[in-house]
Amino acid sequence: MKVVDLGLERTRYAVIDETIESRWRRVTSMQHDAVAVVTPRDRITFAELELRTDALVRELRLRGSHGARPVAVDLEPTAESVPAILATLISGRPLVMIDPQLPEARRAHIMSTSGAVPLQSILDESAATGFRFDSALEPSSSDPAMIAFTSGTSGAPKGVVLSHSMCLNKADELAAAIDLRPDDHIGNLLPVSFGAGITALIMGLMNGVTVYCWDPRIDGVSGIDDWLIENSITTTHCAPSFLRAWSDLDCDAANDDSIGSLRVVVTYGEAVHGEDYARHRSHGFARVTYVNWLATTETGVVAYNAFPPHSELPVGVVPAGRARDGKDVQIVDVNGVPLPDGEIG
Repeated sequence: MKVVDLGLERTRYAVIDETIESRWRRVTSMQHDAVAVVTPRDRITFAELELRTDALVRELRLRGSHGARPVAVDLEPTAESVPAILATLISGRPLVMIDPQLPEARRAHIMSTSGAVPLQSILDESAATGFRFDSALEPSSSDPAMIAFTSGTSGAPKGVVLSHSMCLNKADELAAAIDLRPDDHIGNLLPVSFGAGITALIMGLMNGVTVYCWDPRIDGVSGIDDWLIENSITTTHCAPSFLRAWSDLDCDAANDDSIGSLRVVVTYGEAVHGEDYARHRSHGFARVTYVNWLATTETGVVAYNAFPPHSELPVGVVPAGRARDGKDVQIVDVNGVPLPDGEIG
């Protein structure tokens, strides 16, 4: 399989002045026949993905009664959802991700707050319209690509507008932190509708690396070891709660450092403890680097903390670590005034 080397600069932080479409065209020109996305149910190559994406883009760029309003896409845990994601991202119409398992009240809140139109409604209208006008929206790097909604743990979910540059920066920050390689196989063990899940997917697609999507709510946790080995997964992305359930599985290779090709595990979304990493390491992953990733919807990564193989793991909650190159993190009081080192803000 031909692999992609986009020549991306990953040693220094730099704001990317590029649209998702321009990056995507660079990848598909080199990675045409390679597999792009795999799930336990289906798979799609970059060539197939480009073909289906372009067909949807043509529909989304038609001027209709919905104009340039955001597009809501229901993200089923299949490769068939990916063309809809990509088509919306490169069409000039902001993507609003809808998890099919959302409670109806939250779904209604997201739809009303964003003003989004369901993708299927647009396609149905296009099919019923005999005469169409081409509106051909051409986004720039600073234009909205996505409206991402926060979890709502501290109040009503709020929509955060992310530009094309911001989406690519988030993905490339993660790629730099884990030293993503052209021959990596990404194991995305998060729902794609989750912020870190879509970032892991975009990271793979925009670097020509195959993404293996496993939705824990649908696919569970049993069988994950065999699936990783079968697909030669090299980097996985999951929640600490999934990591704990994974470590509880019976494993013939426990305390053996030779299971599979996995080299990096990144955890997101909640506090992780040193014991969580230690138990997973003893599950047969002594050669793995563990990364605690702290990010927000608004800023992308804030800080991360990496623990190479055989390194000592902390007792208790794993510290957030250090800020990504090019980002400043300040601890401030209620008035926004920076606090001295050691103070809680």
